[in-house]
Amino acid sequence: MFGNSVFENTTNSKKIDRIPDDADIVFVADAFSDQYTGGAELTTDTIIDKSPYNVVKINSKDLDASIMSTGTRKYWIFGNFSSMDLNLIPAIVANLNYSIIEYDYKFCKFRSQEKHRAVEGKDCDCAEDAYGQYISAFFYGADNIFWMSENQKNIYHNLFPFLKNRNNNVISSCFSDGFFKKINDIKASGTSRNEKYIIIGSTSWIKGLNTCKEYCEKNNLEYEIVANLSYENMLEKFSSSRGLVFLPPGKDTCPRVVIEAKLLGCKVIMNENIQHKDEDWFNTDNIETITDYLKNSPGRLWKDINISISNIKNPTISGYTTTLNCIDQDYPFMESILSMMGFCDQVVVVDGGSKDGTWEALNKLKTSLDDDGSNLLLEKRERNWDHKRFAVFDGLQKAYARSFCTGDFCWQMDSDEIVHEHDYGKIKSLAGELPKSLNLLCLPVIEYWGKSGKVRVDVNPW
Repeated sequence: MFGNSVFENTTNSKKIDRIPDDADIVFVADAFSDQYTGGAELTTDTIIDKSPYNVVKINSKDLDASIMSTGTRKYWIFGNFSSMDLNLIPAIVANLNYSIIEYDYKFCKFRSQEKHRAVEGKDCDCAEDAYGQYISAFFYGADNIFWMSENQKNIYHNLFPFLKNRNNNVISSCFSDGFFKKINDIKASGTSRNEKYIIIGSTSWIKGLNTCKEYCEKNNLEYEIVANLSYENMLEKFSSSRGLVFLPPGKDTCPRVVIEAKLLGCKVIMNENIQHKDEDWFNTDNIETITDYLKNSPGRLWKDINISISNIKNPTISGYTTTLNCIDQDYPFMESILSMMGFCDQVVVVDGGSKDGTWEALNKLKTSLDDDGSNLLLEKRERNWDHKRFAVFDGLQKAYARSFCTGDFCWQMDSDEIVHEHDYGKIKSLAGELPKSLNLLCLPVIEYWGKSGKVRVDVNPW
């Protein structure tokens, strides 16, 4: 369906054949910092370093269905994925539990609406075409979407309003502990500051080199174009310069260079394309406020990931059943309900209009349990059981009961069935191990037929 990305492949790492058994998290990205050192890669490094889980890294170009099949019980995080085969997206959505960290604008085939316009001479319309819709579906399938800035998030939400229903969190660019130590060491060295403004000498379109030069020349600012410096030398250059001029021609979600320069005391000249510039944490002269926010960014991500993993491993179960004159039929309906309460977070019982005391017994049971904080919900839905098509009402009653269920899973049981107490824990454990794509599971049942001691198990849809 989709061909190669318009971006060149920046990695040449060895392909992974399978996800290791001891991995908890699979992190997918176009490149990691040992392959290409960019802002996204440095943020990714920090996030991985701060992980409380065992993380395995895989380049997006290497991902295929075979590798995915070995990691369906792992938790996945997708960073930049422009080199990934986008035809994998339906399988990812259906089978993997995952979050996305969005560094730019993946819905656009150029990852920038402004670059799209510059290259093709027309406004970006990717959000309306199949490519953009495919990407938005990928985002919608994620448990969490992590953004680099509020403005970036809002642009996505305006184009794809349904993403507002996902768990959205702005984490901004992330910096390592070593970075903050380096900043403190540089400040402590007392380097003298000259009158020059730094311009990033990158040929990358987003850096806006020529625009920055024109600005400095127009405003009679002394400037220095800096390129090919090591990361540490670049930080030292900021500490000895008056300021930074950074005027990208397109939206830059949360450029690290602007943050680094500000932390080192530079006057930063920037335009509206710096998308985090007006956020409270950055739009302040209080360096401690900026530092505290940045130090807490990885923790905000892992807090949400941890909640997602916990929900997957410990899903909630809503049990439901239906009753109708169970006392007259000598059904063990009370035992049936109590057994469901042994492993269900919620139990829904829909009575069809019992006349034999069943409804009263159910309410008495609820009253006796309410003090213990039980989550037993009783509903009555009377029907004409003398109708010639009364048989279809059984399914309608079950559907009505399901409409009240709020758990991650629904457990259906007839009111003459009982789960053995030794199986309560097994059911909870099983729910946490089921593949994401599984919609229905039928478990084996022992049916008691006729006289005492007669059983059959041949009717199970196993």
